[in-house]
Amino acid sequence: MTSERRVIVVIGQVASGKTTVARELGRRLGGRVTGIEQLRAAGSDTSPAGVARELGALAGSGTIVYECSGAHPDFEETLFEIEAAGIRPLVALLDASIETATRRLQERGQREPPRGGGSWSKHLRWVQTRLRLVPVDVCVSAERDDPSETAGQILEAFENEAPGQRVALGVVSFSRLATYEVCPLSHRFKYIEGREEEFTPAAVRLGKCLHLALAQLYVAKAPGMSLGSLVALFETIVAAEAPVEEERRWLIEQGRETLEFHYRTSFACDARETLSTEKRVALDFGGGVVLTGTMDRLVRTPTGVIEVIDYKTRFRAFSSRPRIPDLLQLAGYGVATLLEYQTQHVFLRRHYLESGEEDRLLLRRDETTSVCLALRRWIRRLSGGAAPRQGRHCRMCFYCPSCEHAAFDAERRPWARPA
Repeated sequence: MTSERRVIVVIGQVASGKTTVARELGRRLGGRVTGIEQLRAAGSDTSPAGVARELGALAGSGTIVYECSGAHPDFEETLFEIEAAGIRPLVALLDASIETATRRLQERGQREPPRGGGSWSKHLRWVQTRLRLVPVDVCVSAERDDPSETAGQILEAFENEAPGQRVALGVVSFSRLATYEVCPLSHRFKYIEGREEEFTPAAVRLGKCLHLALAQLYVAKAPGMSLGSLVALFETIVAAEAPVEEERRWLIEQGRETLEFHYRTSFACDARETLSTEKRVALDFGGGVVLTGTMDRLVRTPTGVIEVIDYKTRFRAFSSRPRIPDLLQLAGYGVATLLEYQTQHVFLRRHYLESGEEDRLLLRRDETTSVCLALRRWIRRLSGGAAPRQGRHCRMCFYCPSCEHAAFDAERRPWARPA
């Protein structure tokens, strides 16, 4: 009986240690190691189909290790071709911050510019943004320069990965995908067993109330809404959503400051036409698989460009919880918009309410295939497994109070914390 052919695909930021970790993996597995740079140097065909053929020739009946950045536009197509060639990939991301990558480049005395030209700072930001569109099977922090430990974590995930095709379900939401990435056990509680949520973290309720207020703000933009009316609307929403008086006072205090900042710095000077708010989106992948979500705001600029806007209360600190390909949700909304409006491109914006900062992407029509391939891979990660993923994020889990695997107690109510 021929053993399954497999490949560990090591991707990550510049200077995250991909080459060293790939070699360590090859040493431990006794398998072949190659990478996109080696294939280029050998004059090999580095198209998606070409890479798949090269890996197929190397794989034989064992496991190989393949290293690349994961940031190239054809990365998703390459993974598709690898699977079509009968090789099962495990994608491992070495997660390093821009600050760490910059420090390591300086320590190396890197003087040559990136291959595509420009500055390293811009290139590192581009790679970081691109990787936020990539679903992975295992994400390992590369902040510490310890290739042996990193390789060990990847091998543990490789050896414990369930064999064969993952379960593909019918209607799947972006929220469900994100929940699974954070903790498969929480995913099982909510989406498989259908348990009622035991508590709602204050930050989650705040985000919901802010989104409801913003939806009304932009729907009413034509006749105009004063700041006072917006705050009064928010207080009404909070009164309906929060059952505890102390929580209501905290939500109103936090939300008022955020809304006042957004009103003065964004809303007051926004000349874009709002086409819809809280718009339901559904992407049909065939075979009964449908991905759903809610688009916060869809606008048309004065020059006729369509933009998708997703609002978040605050920017997520690096490594503050298990990694989610968060910009892939926004790209999915972009694909749905391209299909509906039949435009050649759309702009995607992730707007952070507390700071006014934004992540910005341009999605072209010819990139929709890559996004859909990534979304399919993300959906396939839903295996219904119940392995707990422990960490500080346990405090924010809806099921933390009764979960025997919780690493931390449920979040202390912000309004009850000592000043």
